[in-house]
Amino acid sequence: MPACATDGCDRSARTRGLCSRHYMQWWRYGDATREPRVYGVDPATRLLLRTVAGPDGCLLWTGAPNEGGYSHVSVDRQEVHGHRVIWEAQVGVIPQGLTIDHLCRRPLCLNVTHMELVTNSENVRRAWAFRLRKEGPETT
Repeated sequence: MPACATDGCDRSARTRGLCSRHYMQWWRYGDATREPRVYGVDPATRLLLRTVAGPDGCLLWTGAPNEGGYSHVSVDRQEVHGHRVIWEAQVGVIPQGLTIDHLCRRPLCLNVTHMELVTNSENVRRAWAFRLRKEGPETT
């Protein structure tokens, strides 16, 4: 039998030129080379295993974003924003009354050098200022 068409796999091909393992990955996820889930590691490591280098030094999460467009991970059976997990793992505790502002304006970015602790009102003010610069002044 021919070998699996997936690079680095020496198993025998069964269906569509793929071994049974890679065929099932293709059937389930649409990608025969998708990495399986990683269990038994801390949430920050799980997040970082699913990132790619993006524009301007961003570290972009490749998983499906939540409803708000942010990365997320389960911590003690609770969904937590990925940027908060990364901040606490690499920088420290987020003080009461402060939130994380993505300076690069990319909610999927997990690079802590692109984040800053600010008040919620400052975060909202910056977001509106960014939208106005991006969209330009409205004309009537």
